[in-house]
Amino acid sequence: MTKVELDKLIDYVWERQCEFMMTDGDVRPTIFLVRDDGQVRAMSPDAMASKHKKDLLARTIAKRARKDGAVAILMVSPAWIVVREPGAGPMELTCHDDPNRREVLSLSHESGGPTSMRMAEVLRSEDGKVLGFGETVEEEGFDGRFANLLHAYAGWPEKG
Repeated sequence: MTKVELDKLIDYVWERQCEFMMTDGDVRPTIFLVRDDGQVRAMSPDAMASKHKKDLLARTIAKRARKDGAVAILMVSPAWIVVREPGAGPMELTCHDDPNRREVLSLSHESGGPTSMRMAEVLRSEDGKVLGFGETVEEEGFDGRFANLLHAYAGWPEKG
């Protein structure tokens, strides 16, 4: 898969997920494992409510990507973020519990280099209907449990 083809796939997934969010009001976390021949495996896990479940999912994605020979991983999900001032000190609440949190739609993607993130704030009416999205922001080189999964567990032995 060429970089141009991968970029088109990333744009396509982003546009479809935004459409789903506008129509359904929510998006289920979905992982796309992309092979060099263009085949794509989609995984849609249950809710990731605990840190343990998120860690387990990250390990599962990395193992599955390695087993499938994935050359790229895309992950789209709703998320909460808190925008903080530089030097604000440690967070006292989780993003989910912070009253200043913002709901975003996020799409992370990696293909051998640093993991990149595309996100946009979800704009809702008072009754919860999705009205649209704020400005789309892209960042390269972020860290976290769902970053750099193509290389995260390369030392693990293969198991059936």
